[in-house]
Amino acid sequence: MQGLLYKEFIQNKQNLFYLFFSILALSSIVFTPDIFPSEENAEVSKEFHALLGAFVYVLDFFLLNSFQPNFFQCDENKKWSYFAVSSPKCVTGVVWTKYVFVFMITGINFILCYVIDIFSMSLTGDETSMLLLYAICFFVHIFFSAIDIPFMLRFGTKAGMLYRGILFLFVLLFIIIYALFGDLSIFGSVDNFYEKIINFTGGDTIPEILWLIIGIFMHGAVLLYYFSYKISCKCYLKGVECYDK
Repeated sequence: MQGLLYKEFIQNKQNLFYLFFSILALSSIVFTPDIFPSEENAEVSKEFHALLGAFVYVLDFFLLNSFQPNFFQCDENKKWSYFAVSSPKCVTGVVWTKYVFVFMITGINFILCYVIDIFSMSLTGDETSMLLLYAICFFVHIFFSAIDIPFMLRFGTKAGMLYRGILFLFVLLFIIIYALFGDLSIFGSVDNFYEKIINFTGGDTIPEILWLIIGIFMHGAVLLYYFSYKISCKCYLKGVECYDK
């Protein structure tokens, strides 16, 4: 198992370099100089940095999700796959390694966001941490990975990316339709909407029922990830037969 996991890191070292370089480059936006230097605009400055941080951390996990198919594409080879499943660990070892690798990379991204958040607070003097936001992003990524991975292992990364693109279009279409015809009064004014985002990301004024929903979702995402692994074990060899080479 350790050998297969080591192979994942060595085989994907270039992908990992590009991924984390992109994440760090994007996250550097959080350290931009204060564009509202006057004391009168101090509150505006804090809101600006909070919203900018929220945008960056969400985008960091979006980048990870975009890079993820590359971790699977490099193993779409019949010879390697049949050789790997003939090892003592068999199919369960190969698939489990993939799931552990994805979970570890997601965890590393979470740690990077945490470190960047700490440095950002120390430099800007803002005491509002975004820990809750990127913790939710962590479990959202685990949730979507639990859905994506079986598709990529069964039908290949191209089919998996097609499925993801269709799902993204449906979500985007829903948002656009709601923005055009839905009731937007629940968000209040633009200033109130920004304030709600800041309070949520900082963990302030969150009702207990919402904390319960967040907790259930986090535990459910991990549970779904485990069941996804079980499903992938059953369909892995069928997916190998679909590989071109």
